[in-house]
Amino acid sequence: MAAVAYILGMAHDKRKYISTQFEGVYYRLSTRRDPRTGDYDRIYCFSYLDPFKKLHWKTVGRHSEGVRVQTARAARVEFLAELNAGRNPIDNAAVTTGDAVDAYVAWARAEGKHVDKPLQQYDKHIRARIHAVPLSSITTGMLTTIRNDLSRSMSPQSVLHQFSFLRRANQPCHPHQPLERHQSGRQSGRLEDAKGR
Repeated sequence: MAAVAYILGMAHDKRKYISTQFEGVYYRLSTRRDPRTGDYDRIYCFSYLDPFKKLHWKTVGRHSEGVRVQTARAARVEFLAELNAGRNPIDNAAVTTGDAVDAYVAWARAEGKHVDKPLQQYDKHIRARIHAVPLSSITTGMLTTIRNDLSRSMSPQSVLHQFSFLRRANQPCHPHQPLERHQSGRQSGRLEDAKGR
């Protein structure tokens, strides 16, 4: 009975990850039982650090579905190899250029920055071309084509301003996502302490 209370308590509290013999590979107990054994099902996952040293968890699968600790280890090794090769294995297909531009504009307006003119230029010249394109699908060739087309109708300085606006909106460490990269770190506490003084 104590095990049931422990498991049900875990469902309401933070997830408890139990380490395995492999580095970075963990499992947690599910509130669901494995239909074959009757025991609480194990959900295997692994941890990794992003470029800002923030810890993330990625779920591999359930023990009842055939996933084992070796499978989770292999998935972690493959994931880290892609991450170290410079490819982002995380699915960012849902995030479009338009989402990034809209988030940047909302942040900039909240900060009192003037983005109306660059936004009007973006809406007039670039929006129809890449607003709905996922960030992970944008290529250098697409941007070169847009730059060449804009150079026919705009001055070089105006083209530079358009691409600077896009760069600000699509930065990997967006200023319009304040302290996201430091939520679990000490720096966010220091900034809050400095503001409180």
